[in-house]
Amino acid sequence: MILNFSKSEVKNTPMQSIDGFEVDAVVVNKDLFPFSEPKINLEYDKIKWSLLYTLSSSDPLRRTLTLMQIEDENGISLIDELADKYGKNSNGVPAVWYSGKIDVLLCPLNMFGEIVSREKAVLTISKGIVISQENVPIKKGSIEKKSQKAMMLDGCWYDSMRYNDLGALEKFVNQDAVTSSIKAFALSILIVTDNQGKESGYILSPQKTEKQEEKILVNNLLKRINQLSPWSFGWLETINGSIFQGRYLKADYSQNTGWRFNDYFH
Repeated sequence: MILNFSKSEVKNTPMQSIDGFEVDAVVVNKDLFPFSEPKINLEYDKIKWSLLYTLSSSDPLRRTLTLMQIEDENGISLIDELADKYGKNSNGVPAVWYSGKIDVLLCPLNMFGEIVSREKAVLTISKGIVISQENVPIKKGSIEKKSQKAMMLDGCWYDSMRYNDLGALEKFVNQDAVTSSIKAFALSILIVTDNQGKESGYILSPQKTEKQEEKILVNNLLKRINQLSPWSFGWLETINGSIFQGRYLKADYSQNTGWRFNDYFH
């Protein structure tokens, strides 16, 4: 996780898609594609899906899995080839060839090359039509659980994380703030939640602090993070199904306001 930050990598993602109400990222497997032989490299290709609600008099909430963009490793589009065989609508090529289950990360965000989400679902597909959705729990922290009540029904998971649990972190850290003559100071930090739920803080940048007062601020910040109750923060899941146990934050100190935090989601 620290290496990702130091490289500031933004990798190509195997799959991104836009839903009418939320952004989804599908965990990719090769069975999802109708090619008789491998034509694509899932790690590097540009692949984009949609799960937009489609007009249907019999089922107004029907969602269709539609392939909007797909390119081979040489950057050549394969959409026309699929459209000739399966047809095409205004969004792309409906995945009428596919029936089965796919894992979906709801409202995914990029954190230095890792595509992550707090919410996951398993969709059952029948000839390209979504016939059921089962939400899969990902470990949540106590701060997040408390702040969920403030989420809008049509909002994404990170709306709560950005405005509510970061506010709770600020309140906790600033309760034991040290007095400093420094007017402004900025850091990049990583908060890691281990398998037992313990939070630990790591300074990502700057790598060294020269002023003694800055060192005092940094040490006190890390001390407060390490004093968080177990499982204050939960985990995220990545697009390949692994667990992401860290949280990248930009930490700004002001003499007037104390510490303020923002996520490095992009």
